[in-house]
Amino acid sequence: MLQRRRRTVDELIGLQRTGKRAIVIGASNRIGLAMTRGLAREGADVIVTARTESAVDKAAADIVSELGVRAHGVASDGATAAGCDAIVSAAAMMGGANDVLEMPVDRNDRPEHSCEYRQPRTRP
Repeated sequence: MLQRRRRTVDELIGLQRTGKRAIVIGASNRIGLAMTRGLAREGADVIVTARTESAVDKAAADIVSELGVRAHGVASDGATAAGCDAIVSAAAMMGGANDVLEMPVDRNDRPEHSCEYRQPRTRP
């Protein structure tokens, strides 16, 4: 009997993340880390951000060693304007445009500080 491999939802609808870059805010543990690992597992280079430098550096190093993608850690508070600027600056230093921005934490209480509005738009 022929064994069929189950395909992921992304494979079924044709999403590819290889060669893409993703920023995940709040990515050093729990759901943020799981989202970051998922994006990296699918081939995206990731920017791991959170407030604690040691946690961010460890998460980025683990992703690089386990999944073989580029990962960069940025210790910054994505809930502040200065934090968002630091995240976007670090992303720009990696070169190219950002393809995915994930914020698994609720920042709707301060939308004026959202990193989403600070990213340069270089891709349609």
